[in-house]
Amino acid sequence: MDKDHRFNVPEQYETERCEYIDDVSAIGYILRHKKSGARVCIMPCEDTNKLFCIAFYTPPDNDKGIPHIIEHTVLQGSRKYPAREPFMMLEKGSLHTFLNAMTYPDKTLYPVSSCNDADYKNLTDVYLDAVFFPALYNKREIFMQEGWHYEVGDDGELTVNGVVYSEMKGKSSSPDSNVFDELMRGLFPGSPYGCCSGGEPSAIPTLSYGEYTAFHKKYYHPSNCYIMIYGNVDPIERLSYLDREYLSLFDARPSIARVPPQKRSGGETVISARYPVGKDEDTANKTYLSWAALAGDPSDEVESAAWDVLGDYLAGDPASPLKKALFEAGIGQEVYGGYIDHVAEPFFAVIAKNADAADEERFRAILADTLEKLKTDGISERSINAYLERAEFKFRESAYGSFPKGLDLFRMMLRGWLYGDGDPFRYVRVISIIGELKKRVKEGYFESLIDRLIRSDHSVRLSLLPEPGLAEKEDESLSSQLESFKKSLSTEEFEKIREDYEALNEYIDAPETDEERSCIPVLPRGSISADPEPISNADATVGGVPAVIHEFPSNGIVYARFLFDLSDLSADDLPYLDLLIELLGNCSTSKRSYRDLIDEARITTGGLDFDASVVRKYGSNDYTPYLTVSLRCLFSKVAESFDLLSEIVS
Repeated sequence: MDKDHRFNVPEQYETERCEYIDDVSAIGYILRHKKSGARVCIMPCEDTNKLFCIAFYTPPDNDKGIPHIIEHTVLQGSRKYPAREPFMMLEKGSLHTFLNAMTYPDKTLYPVSSCNDADYKNLTDVYLDAVFFPALYNKREIFMQEGWHYEVGDDGELTVNGVVYSEMKGKSSSPDSNVFDELMRGLFPGSPYGCCSGGEPSAIPTLSYGEYTAFHKKYYHPSNCYIMIYGNVDPIERLSYLDREYLSLFDARPSIARVPPQKRSGGETVISARYPVGKDEDTANKTYLSWAALAGDPSDEVESAAWDVLGDYLAGDPASPLKKALFEAGIGQEVYGGYIDHVAEPFFAVIAKNADAADEERFRAILADTLEKLKTDGISERSINAYLERAEFKFRESAYGSFPKGLDLFRMMLRGWLYGDGDPFRYVRVISIIGELKKRVKEGYFESLIDRLIRSDHSVRLSLLPEPGLAEKEDESLSSQLESFKKSLSTEEFEKIREDYEALNEYIDAPETDEERSCIPVLPRGSISADPEPISNADATVGGVPAVIHEFPSNGIVYARFLFDLSDLSADDLPYLDLLIELLGNCSTSKRSYRDLIDEARITTGGLDFDASVVRKYGSNDYTPYLTVSLRCLFSKVAESFDLLSEIVS
């Protein structure tokens, strides 16, 4: 997008910021809708994968899971789209490249993306109508189905069920989920961040319908929303549509107060919690030992980026100092951790999985000793620069897994936009941030951050212990509570519960109406191009090896894939193929230690991947197995990257 490309913002909006962002090659506008108070970022650019996302600030004040349940229920029909499952209908009948909703500890996001313009507009309208005009107010069954409800068995026994309730029951049995929930409770006692926005199974059935609808009325208003419009769109048309169809229907409200800063404990708090394992399961080496400390100033984008890099360096891969020290001490079968930055007060955490509970003190001592040694002896500049190079490559490549680029930019922006009145674009200027950090590497900056971690005035040491039969105890406790509750009911009250359950089943089993079938917009055939995107294939020979070359715009990045024929591999050798794939790139070579190999890979490449595949020969039923090696790097580093790959595979 041309730097000088500007458009006249419709008069219904006030422009708070407008600038060209070099790192994204796009102009970003931060607007405020005058009548409703909605905050809007529009970023027109050449990206054909257009994104729309609306986010709401939704901090919970209990463990009943209201934000999570509302995320589910707003997508169960609305004013314009009364279908019971519009989300699933869109999933089947759309050309979307992304379609989801996400509940975070203090916000809820509703993103959609598509490369088809008509589809993009349809998706946007369905989502906007869902969040602002959901059917949940006049169909209590939606709350019962997605949140929780009583079920009455043939014998009159009461049980609890519901989509979110069942989902969180499953999540509560995962110690990897529990350990982060308990760390959040320990770090943020008495704060919404210490509550479970997804919902605790024991608390969800205490949520009333009135409490749930009140939460939606309070938080799902334009004055409390943040909207992102990104990609190859007509900005005036999109802003005019947004005002005409939705925002102009609301009047602005006062802003909702943000969660106040956490009161510091003055040091380390030691806590323990339990997670369920089978009644007869051996509990030896099943403890999760963890430590976390508040770290980083979210108003300082350079410091926050430094903590992100430092978190990866300390605990991100097998050669990381904390992970390596714990492994060598025999603590935990797996160690992981890093910097968690999707809350107002970010923190660093490290977890040793499947450890011995008796090693709690030793675990903490090893962390302290390793951090102290890094502070005193200094961090390898090459290692930190390797992580900085990889972070820059990832941003240039827009490699965010299944997330579209626009969504990841929006999530970056929210760190500056949601938690203050600063510059929402400050976290998006990744290249300049990394450039500044590269200067600070030689100044002992990362060692100073480690020193702050050592001297943290607010940290938590957590032991998550296995408890055989805990799930059964909780189920028995719930059954006892339900039995007591049932005995407290009058005949009329119990019959009302039965009637509600029967009404829910009727609602779920009712056949789809013509209105429901036809309400979700369907793409006309004419809006879908019959012509495929052109693909460049050129046969070539590289170093005497047959090759195919594809040319396409890649922002200066080269992608290479090598296929090694495995036709001669015997059946007896096949089990070792997985082991070889696991080891390649993950152990020392004759030239370098694993730590040096990792650093070199981060500096020279954007990533190396090893896998096995089977390819069918065109026009036949002949199949050939291959070991595939995938590499990506900047064009300027092709020779170095190929040399490194040769070193690894040979």
